[in-house]
Amino acid sequence: MSKPVGYYANYTPFDGSLIDQMVEYFGDQFQNMTPTEKCWLLYRIGYHLWFHDAEALGVRSEVENAMSRIESELGAGDKLALTLKKHIPSP
Repeated sequence: MSKPVGYYANYTPFDGSLIDQMVEYFGDQFQNMTPTEKCWLLYRIGYHLWFHDAEALGVRSEVENAMSRIESELGAGDKLALTLKKHIPSP
């Protein structure tokens, strides 16, 4: 079973925070969002984290190559499946 959105965040239910408001509106597993909306949110968060990377490590060529192949070889359904996998290990 999937963990609720606030499981990995500094979140207390009913605290009035942004995450609390998002959970109230979109559901505790973002079930009230479309897959496209979830991907867009993930993209924007990922881009923000990458752009503000304090260590500025960049992206390895292997990862860039994988992205190029993903863009050219995978259909929309497979691309979506990659983004919706759980990438955060359980504590």
